[in-house]
Amino acid sequence: MVWVLMLVWLLGAAEARAQLAITEVMSWASTNCAGCPETGERGCRPDFWELTNFGTNTIDLTGYLFADQHLQFPGAGWPWQIPPGVIIRPNESVIFVREGWPLVSDAMAFREWWGEDNLPTNLQIFCCYFGYLGFDGMGDAVRLFDPETNLVDQIYFGETRRGFTFAYDTNSGVAMQSELGVCGAFQAAICDDVGSPGWAPCGPVALRITQQPVSQTNDAGSDVTLSVRAVGLPQPRYQWYFNGTALVSGGATNSSIPRLAGFAGCGPAWIESPVPPDLTIPNVQPSHAGEYFVEVFNGLERITSAVVRLTVNTNPTPARLECPPALACVPGDTDLAPPALIVAPGQPAILTAMARGYPLPTLQWSRSVDGRNFVEMTGETNRSLVIPVVQLSNAGIYRVRAQNPGGATSGDVTLIVKEQPRLKITEAMSDPCFTEGNDWWELTNLGDQPVNLCGYRWDDLPGNIGGGPTVTNAVIIQPGESVIFLEGRTPEFFTEWWGASNLPPRMQFIRHTANGLEPDGDAIHIWNPTATNDHDTVDTNDFSTSKVRGASFWFETFVCQDSEGVRYDTYSVEGDCGAFRAVQGCDVGSPGWTRWTPPQLTSISRNGAVVQLEWKAQPGSSNIIEYTSSLAPVAGSSDWANLVTSNFTVTGATGTAVDTNAGPDVQRFYRVKKVSPANCPCPEASPQ
Repeated sequence: MVWVLMLVWLLGAAEARAQLAITEVMSWASTNCAGCPETGERGCRPDFWELTNFGTNTIDLTGYLFADQHLQFPGAGWPWQIPPGVIIRPNESVIFVREGWPLVSDAMAFREWWGEDNLPTNLQIFCCYFGYLGFDGMGDAVRLFDPETNLVDQIYFGETRRGFTFAYDTNSGVAMQSELGVCGAFQAAICDDVGSPGWAPCGPVALRITQQPVSQTNDAGSDVTLSVRAVGLPQPRYQWYFNGTALVSGGATNSSIPRLAGFAGCGPAWIESPVPPDLTIPNVQPSHAGEYFVEVFNGLERITSAVVRLTVNTNPTPARLECPPALACVPGDTDLAPPALIVAPGQPAILTAMARGYPLPTLQWSRSVDGRNFVEMTGETNRSLVIPVVQLSNAGIYRVRAQNPGGATSGDVTLIVKEQPRLKITEAMSDPCFTEGNDWWELTNLGDQPVNLCGYRWDDLPGNIGGGPTVTNAVIIQPGESVIFLEGRTPEFFTEWWGASNLPPRMQFIRHTANGLEPDGDAIHIWNPTATNDHDTVDTNDFSTSKVRGASFWFETFVCQDSEGVRYDTYSVEGDCGAFRAVQGCDVGSPGWTRWTPPQLTSISRNGAVVQLEWKAQPGSSNIIEYTSSLAPVAGSSDWANLVTSNFTVTGATGTAVDTNAGPDVQRFYRVKKVSPANCPCPEASPQ
């Protein structure tokens, strides 16, 4: 009997490592400290995190690595490696501190922050690690790996509350804010921050199974997944058993990046990665039938799940095709039913089928250009048909035929090959001066077709697909329109911050948590749903340290005397390129506005022969108002006349005009057109 088991969370052979737990973390956004000349209200104190050994064995940490939530192993990124000779003793906690903060340049400064009398006398403080491992104020993670890059422990935390570290819930082990006097939390000697660095007095959290596996009956040849969930601290590890014998992993990797595929008869959907700690048995056979249970352990204790039975059906059943769970939105949606899979030239395309029945159906793929005449594809008899590098000639309708002695069925999937849309990152704010403000960035559609952003992925540094959020709802971005990616706050908050009268009408937002933009330099990368290569971005932009607090970065193409078509990242200046000052705080930017944003009429009112018009446009742009008396059948350009001979320059984001000559006309139609965008002077060197 051959087992191919996806047992994720393989944390190394040494069970002693399971006794390690990340027990506290603080991001730069959490501290109360403020007022450094170099950092202003961002504070003087750094990120730190705490590792505790709850076991009875001393552990050598040489070669261990840690990172925030973005890093994928194996792959790109900046993990920090613990240097040789670092050990952690039983019941000891050690502190790791990030570099770059002037008042915590060494371990002694950390002790002064929290107070020498409050800390263990022999507390190990490692200061300071470097790199892009700053913990985000709107949610992030700390992830610890052994020298073989097996995951040892991880803690995910949400939005920070000013002045409090994240510790852990004593019922579940999940991250929660510290509370003064609870589990040893005390007030720091400086800045009144609350935490318990160096201490973990509430000890480990007992293991508890929260979701038991469930007995199942499946057709032979289908895929089976048995699930279990547990909580505890140190975090649970899992070992599955079949008929009392421990199962050995088949070497599956823990990839967390879903891949978009076209499912025959169903349309696009994600091929999801295994979810820890599930047990997946592909192509289940009668030899797999029997009793299963899982042992949960963490180096301190062991508990056992319920015993469940897997029954494998070998009664003849006809071939059938099934669909994956429905998505909230369909990436690459078209008017076709089911929707087509849309892939850009050069990207891979995955076409697949969920075939069921007993005996396991045989498959045959065929292709048609016109949807009527299908030609069998030699050798394509697998569940998935993969086209590694799609070309325009690969477009068409693909059909899979599933057949077994009980019958046959077929399903189609349409592949459309289409160039990437012209989407550009046009602005970003990483360091607002408004104390309640948060990071945001702007994506603009420079093309002439609407784009559905469902399924698009993005990341900041280090820039890995799957390292950041995925857009999970349909957001249609029209030509010339911009959408704001907003961290942690509501659109209503953003509108009050920048002022409703300053923003485009009906501006769209995509909210997210984590993936905050670092004020000391960062980047933004965005991928379409079918990209699988980190370098295959729709657009990417890097920006440097923010030396002008409260000014957004904007990314624009200029035509200057000495440089043509050069793309710059520079700072917003009030009055240039439509930049304006926010209503709240001192921030300057132009969210929602670019040189491509079309003006929009927002109000028309008539009082006798006088018509009052109002419209929204890029601040500083030049516009004209045109009118016609009829749109039937379709008014041509010659049917439109200028309302006035001169152009309107919109000083804010709102333009107004009055038509005093409407006369007795029964009706009159108006439109606003942009003559020229706001003045964008050729940028000089970034201010120092």
